[in-house]
Amino acid sequence: DPNAYYKGEFGYLLLDKIRLDWGDRYVGQTFLDSVLLSNDGYNDIIISGFTQSPAYITTLNTPITLKVGETKALLLKVDVLDTVGKNTDVLKLKTNDKFFPTKQITVGINYKQDYSLWKKRNYKKAPQIVFSNEKIQMGEVKSGAITRRNIDITNSGKTNLVIRRIDTDCSCAIIAPSKLVIAPGESIKVDVKFDSLYKKGSQSKAITVYSNDPINPVKKIYVQAVVY
Repeated sequence: DPNAYYKGEFGYLLLDKIRLDWGDRYVGQTFLDSVLLSNDGYNDIIISGFTQSPAYITTLNTPITLKVGETKALLLKVDVLDTVGKNTDVLKLKTNDKFFPTKQITVGINYKQDYSLWKKRNYKKAPQIVFSNEKIQMGEVKSGAITRRNIDITNSGKTNLVIRRIDTDCSCAIIAPSKLVIAPGESIKVDVKFDSLYKKGSQSKAITVYSNDPINPVKKIYVQAVVY
């Protein structure tokens, strides 16, 4: 919206997007995206390339020279990493814009494994993650106290279970598996810790566990407590 800013407020190089949300993408996938760049200034603007970017994102057409009033697309190639879960990165574009020469673009992606080509026989041989308790009750806890519980993770499948990533929505609730590769039929103890510092009232914190279980590649467990 040309009325939402004054000329040069954010520099003379305008971007049609400053955040790219790529949603769910599968390991091994390659895709393209673009950002429109416009020269709203009084002199040519040169976009040299990235000064900061993750290795899985490359530009296909830099350097770019924009004449006054000109618009061109910055073309991006994305090679999806062999990982899992949500990830955010920052791209920094180097330009000769008079004001704010470094332009920043935030990118978000949710990495997923693709099991679409699997047959029934693959699933029969797959690992299977089982939690002994998916809602860990810490009970009534005095504010500032640290409480612990133990749960088991069992591999009920036929091949090794690999815990690939663990996320928590609060650093106050964490789990610490004794190992990340669990053999078929094996169970491991998992330490669950809840830190009630600065907490009051009913608490329910989610912990997300990513594994190579094709049926349940993402599992949430909850740490619950009443803090007084």
